[in-house]
Parts: sequence; structure tokens; C-alpha cells
Amino acid sequence: MDQWICSRLYSTVVQCEQAFRASELHLVTSALRSFWIHSLCDVYLECVKPLLAPPRCSSAQVSSSVLFHCVSTSLALLSPFMPFITEELWQRLRPVQPGAAAGPGLCLQPYPSTTQLSHWQFPAVEKDFELVQELIHVARSLRVQCGMTKEKPAMWAVCSPSQARVLHRFGSAVQTLGQISSLHVCCPGPAEGLADPRCRKPRRCGGPTCQLHLHVQGGTSVVGQMDQLSRRRDKLLPKLQKILLNIESPGYSNK
Repeated sequence: MDQWICSRLYSTVVQCEQAFRASELHLVTSALRSFWIHSLCDVYLECVKPLLAPPRCSSAQVSSSVLFHCVSTSLALLSPFMPFITEELWQRLRPVQPGAAAGPGLCLQPYPSTTQLSHWQFPAVEKDFELVQELIHVARSLRVQCGMTKEKPAMWAVCSPSQARVLHRFGSAVQTLGQISSLHVCCPGPAEGLADPRCRKPRRCGGPTCQLHLHVQGGTSVVGQMDQLSRRRDKLLPKLQKILLNIESPGYSNK
């Protein structure tokens, strides 16, 4: 996860540099917003919370250092657009840095560049994490479908060996963000099927070579699921009819 967030920050700096050269300032702010919300807060911070909570494990110091550098660099990237807020946050962040001494304000710091952060570039890690994010999305979706708001069920991933290596590497992130109790990875042979008799609710993820199976204690209520699907259908039918009426109206094809 540390390599992933560092690489995401590097990619954000690349986007900012390209947008500045093209004088597309809205693309700069959009890239920074996406990094702060969707990468740093929604993913990395949620993943390292268990590590930073007492009692801290040995990797907590590394995560704290990475988090500090991500936040401080992000504040420097935001400084031209929000100078007063970022300066205030910067001054409160500096005492956290080990061995920090009084120095110039954020507005006098050099703007982050790709040359400065080139050692944080891990494109393969970013590519691998796309599968992990898709798996997390499907895991959450399956929990909602089964009405599991508080329970953390076990999950099985039946996938290819290459996908299994990725899931083993990011297993803790899948468990934390997917809100599951455990992740079991299985790589069946060519003659074996994908289904696991211990699991229910299969859902394809990451292409035809990966399936997820959620273990539901006691099974799910068929009547409840039918009722839920009926309500969804009743909501969608009026919208569908409205769209069909618009399509069939005279002159629609000329619009």
C-alpha cells in the first residue's frame, strides 16, 4: 500500500505538470481533489488506520512517514490555489516531522516536481491495484445484496495464478476496505470448476478468470430478495416508459 499511494502521488504530480503547461488550471484542481479524496482518504488512510491504532505494530512508523510525506507534498501542490489554508495546515504539520527545524513558510518552498519524486513511480503496482479495487467494489455490492450491514463474512476468490499473487499481496487492504473477515484465494486447474460448495452468491470480477463467492451464514431469504428486486423494478419501469416515449416522439431522431 505504501508503494501504491506514493505512485499515485507521483501520477498526480505528472497530471499537475501537464495541466500547468497547457494552462488548464481546472485539471490541476481536479487531479488534486481526486488524489485527496479517492486515493489518500478513501483508500490509504482507511487501510493504515488499524496499523496506527495502539498498540502500534512495527510497520506503523513506515506508514506514518509515508502519510506525512503524502500530506505535506499534497499541501505544497495545493498552495497556489489555497495559500492561506495550506500554510496554516503546513505550520501545524511541521512539528510532526522528526528533526524538523524552523524554516521558511510553505509559500517559499519549491513546488513538487516529477524529477524530485521519480523514485516514487511504481506503475506496475498501480496496475495491480486496479484489480483489488474492483474486487473491493464487488465485495461491498455482494454484502449489500445479502443485507449484511454489520456482518463481516468470509470471501473466496477463484482466480488465475497471476491474480492470486496480487490478492495475496493486498489481502489486508481487501479485508479492511471490503469489510470481510477473511479472504481465501483458490486457483483451480483447467479441469476444475469455479464454484466452491462452501460459498454462495458468485459474482464475476476482473474478467472471466476471476469469480468471488461470499459465504452467507444460514443462506439468504429468497422472499426478501424477490421483494427487493420487485421494488427496484417498480422504480425503474416509469423511467423506462418515459425514455421510450421520448424516443418514439416525432422528431426525436432529428435532435
